[in-house]
Amino acid sequence: MSLLKSDAHKAARKLMDGVYSRMTDPNGNFVRDFQGKGFYARVFELCCSAYLEFNDLNIDRSYERPDFLVSKEKQKVAIECVTSNPTEGSNTDITALQVKPLSGQDMRDKVMNEFPIRMAGILKKKLAKKYWELPHCKDVPFVLMISPFHEPGSQYYIDDSLGRYLYGGNDIHPQLVDKNGIPMLVPIRSHTYRGKSIKPGFFLTTQSEMVSAVLYCNQFSISKFLRIAIQERMESDIQGNRWGFVQCPGQNENIETLEYEYNVADSSAPLETWGQGVTIFHNPNAKNPVRRDFFKTTSIHEEKYGSLIKNVLDYHPVISFTNFYPAGNK
Repeated sequence: MSLLKSDAHKAARKLMDGVYSRMTDPNGNFVRDFQGKGFYARVFELCCSAYLEFNDLNIDRSYERPDFLVSKEKQKVAIECVTSNPTEGSNTDITALQVKPLSGQDMRDKVMNEFPIRMAGILKKKLAKKYWELPHCKDVPFVLMISPFHEPGSQYYIDDSLGRYLYGGNDIHPQLVDKNGIPMLVPIRSHTYRGKSIKPGFFLTTQSEMVSAVLYCNQFSISKFLRIAIQERMESDIQGNRWGFVQCPGQNENIETLEYEYNVADSSAPLETWGQGVTIFHNPNAKNPVRRDFFKTTSIHEEKYGSLIKNVLDYHPVISFTNFYPAGNK
């Protein structure tokens, strides 16, 4: 309701309306879902459409499934959007203000185990749909765009947490150290949380070779529309202060993680784009790989020579908080 009537969201609504008018609605369910239990999923779909426009792709929405068929330079890619949603429905407040305090161990358990279990459930459901069997998707790379919306603060789960599940492999064990006192790597054997347990390695499961890549877009939200509206001077009555943690390319191929904070309206602030903060996870076993340069992202995960490699290409916020307030106030 606040999105519909709030003066603070006036410019954000204008941006969203523009994206929707260009995106179209092939199955006729968008408005109904947007106003009901599918609110977060449909907001994410709008963001995905804006992101694909940012990539200068030819977008085909003439099919009901999957969500998008895009093409560029003779490569065609099929895309399905997927979110984890609150069981209570669209009226659930999942903002950071509702996050409950947790102990360090509880937080670690949610990040290392509950979050992968949540993501595994929605990824496997999409895998069961077998979109690649549709005539217009045959022999076409298939990509899943994913974001968590299931609980307060769920969008603050970083991409590395998803990568642990997608690829499996090893993890740092804080209690085991070598003779030099350095934490040792141990195999990730399972993700277990409150009686639920799954094996790591989505890209190793049956039929997962049909998923060419997973795009993780945990910052696709109404706040992003509003920040871009402020940045583009479409909104002068509202300002925003953004802060969090960002990864940047360091020396000798190292990745630096730093704290950041800036005023969104400041001309010296980092330019936010729809590609900023997006991570692509390439499937090393993909039957139909997607070109490495097909999508504009600020982080890439891929396997090379048997090792998992992460490259940060640009300013890559992994966690983003924004405090919006009336212009002239702080």
